Amino acid sequence: MQEAGSSRHDQQLLAWIDGRDSLVTAAEATVVVGLPLDAVEARLLALAVASGAQLQVSGAGEVAYRFPVHLRRVLLSRSWRLRLRLVLQRSWTVLFRLIRCAFGVVLLLLVTVVSLLVIVLGVAMLSRLDDDAGDVAGSLLWGSLELVVRLLVAVVSDQLWLGSPGQFPTQEGKTSPKRVAYLESVYSILFGDGDPNRQLDQHRWQRIGAVLQDRRGVVMAEDLAPLLDLPTPPAELQLGSDWIDQAMLPVLLHFDGRPEVTAQGQLLYVFASLQSPGLVEEPSLAQPLRERSIPFSHASPQQRWTYGALTLTLLLLSALLLHWSVALSVGLQVIASAGLAYALLLSVVPLGRWWWLRRCNRAIQARNRGRQRWADWVQQHRAALAEKCRAADACRLQAGPTDASLSYTTETDLLEQEIDG
Repeated sequence: MQEAGSSRHDQQLLAWIDGRDSLVTAAEATVVVGLPLDAVEARLLALAVASGAQLQVSGAGEVAYRFPVHLRRVLLSRSWRLRLRLVLQRSWTVLFRLIRCAFGVVLLLLVTVVSLLVIVLGVAMLSRLDDDAGDVAGSLLWGSLELVVRLLVAVVSDQLWLGSPGQFPTQEGKTSPKRVAYLESVYSILFGDGDPNRQLDQHRWQRIGAVLQDRRGVVMAEDLAPLLDLPTPPAELQLGSDWIDQAMLPVLLHFDGRPEVTAQGQLLYVFASLQSPGLVEEPSLAQPLRERSIPFSHASPQQRWTYGALTLTLLLLSALLLHWSVALSVGLQVIASAGLAYALLLSVVPLGRWWWLRRCNRAIQARNRGRQRWADWVQQHRAALAEKCRAADACRLQAGPTDASLSYTTETDLLEQEIDG
């Protein structure tokens, strides 16, 4: 059996529960965290058993948990496996940052070593030239050295600022990642900083859950159309409704819902765990789910310019060193070849990734436009859907009364509860 607090679902629940001093229900957790209802119920029970949480059951049979305020700390104190997992996670964070920095370190080392070798060989060759040619060549070499030194000083100055791996924010609306230090910006330009939409599915379920909660657990399929991935909306209302109805099965499975046909033949979807009596006064149309374009890099323009300058410098000096060292030393040829290969890697990979990102971002924009079309389609057929909306309102009013009275709690001895009853 999986230990409480170790699974991915547990980590998502812990991030939301930890620090809360209020009752937690599976329905609430499903909406907020975006996890399937059946998974939430099982993991909440496991967390409650592992942490000694208090259990309350209402008269309607709804189970609520009151977890310790510092739930994560309680779980860590009771399990050495969780403590080891935390240590490994933190170690991997440090190791991964070192790996990111290593790409910048290798670039700086190769530029420095290749530059020094070119200067040494250049000075040796200048000694054989006459004074005028030697002065001109010497000026070029020392000018190149000065440029390299300035670039290295700029890199070191940039690195003195505390940076971060440039992670994407996990919540919508937070769009400014922390500053990326230069050594990490080389990795960022080379491989990027990940997909900002990697939590899109979780965000989608959170948005759908919020709509279900706002409509008191009763919706028509058209309410969720802007949040789903559907084909291009047709002009005919019935055909479009059929397409949306076919896409509702995953939603029913996720939130434990059921379809229901009204007396007028209208197809509605009822989610008992989120259902409560009452009428939604002015149900607003759900805003379309939007994906963010994948940026090329979090590196600043100055860091990108420095990256390009160092890469070009390494490419040219490595080619020159390789040409000079053919008749001199195999070791110099290896260093020159390594510098040339690394410079080509730093040039080719970003260009290929830039081309690939253009295709990905076009697909993202197309999906966003598709969801917006469905929002416009629902708005366009709002009058035709009025009867269906009234049927949903009637279904909400017919919802059974919610008995919020306390039927059982672990905070009080069972005998005392029977006596009080």
